[in-house]
Amino acid sequence: MSNAFGGGNLFGDASATTSGGLFGDAPAGGFSFANVGAPPETTNETEEDGDAAETLEEECGATFEPLVQLSLQQVCSGEDDEDVLFKMRAKLFRFGKDVGGDACWKERGKGELKLLKNKENGKVRVLLRVDKTRKIRLNHFVYPEYELQPNPTNDQAWVYAAVDFSDEKPEESKFNLKFGSVETVSYTHLTLPTKRIV
Repeated sequence: MSNAFGGGNLFGDASATTSGGLFGDAPAGGFSFANVGAPPETTNETEEDGDAAETLEEECGATFEPLVQLSLQQVCSGEDDEDVLFKMRAKLFRFGKDVGGDACWKERGKGELKLLKNKENGKVRVLLRVDKTRKIRLNHFVYPEYELQPNPTNDQAWVYAAVDFSDEKPEESKFNLKFGSVETVSYTHLTLPTKRIV
């Protein structure tokens, strides 16, 4: 039978008497699936490779010297000339708008809430830094008109309004300070007379 590419079958001439197949000669004993499930033969090459790797690790004695030597720097926190009047852990929320433009309480961070009194002029300020990054999230002076009010939806929190200086520019905001327990809130009520921050 002939085809368009030349004589014979498309995959070769069936009548040819060659013993080779399309992929070479067949094995002498024929093909068998007898050893398919048997594990491969192991040699001692892996043991030799493992010893060689351990030897390389032991012999590696590279030392790396820093390119720049850094010295320990004294960093001023800005609280050096102030006395701590009050300190307690709190979570701070600020009333603002979310991405969709809806008004809501947005979390500013958790950390130590401090009342700091300046040694020279006697002014008191409120400061809260975030625990891990130490970034200032609340920073404003205390005035008599700043009055703490209980949060109507949470008995572990106080709400008040102030002009905050923690961002680039002063901004009047409403804050929610949430403490760990109701006892802590009542302690702050006793510590801060007449529910005022002053």
